[in-house]
Amino acid sequence: HSRRTPVYLSEEIRFLTEWRFYFQDGRIVARHWYAGDPILKPDETAVAEMSALVVRPPAAFALDFGILNTGELALVEMNDAFGLGWYLPDDIDKYLSMLQARFAEILKSER
Repeated sequence: HSRRTPVYLSEEIRFLTEWRFYFQDGRIVARHWYAGDPILKPDETAVAEMSALVVRPPAAFALDFGILNTGELALVEMNDAFGLGWYLPDDIDKYLSMLQARFAEILKSER
């Protein structure tokens, strides 16, 4: 790369815990802790409010949230249901329902 290539840096942030929230038809259908302290849990009211800010949300998706060492809730990432990992083997029916809803939506938009 050229010396003129811009390089962007962000401040370091530290997550104390990270959780995945699964959504279908605008509501939380499952949640799963995947990193950090499993005792710390994001405020589900705040998670639901933040999910309502997604513009044209798909029928099913996941939002990963973390609690920072400052105590703040932060969005880690969003994933469409068609490409998500499912961490809850006992709730596989919920996952299949999410996939079905999302694929039906994709097929409908193709017509």
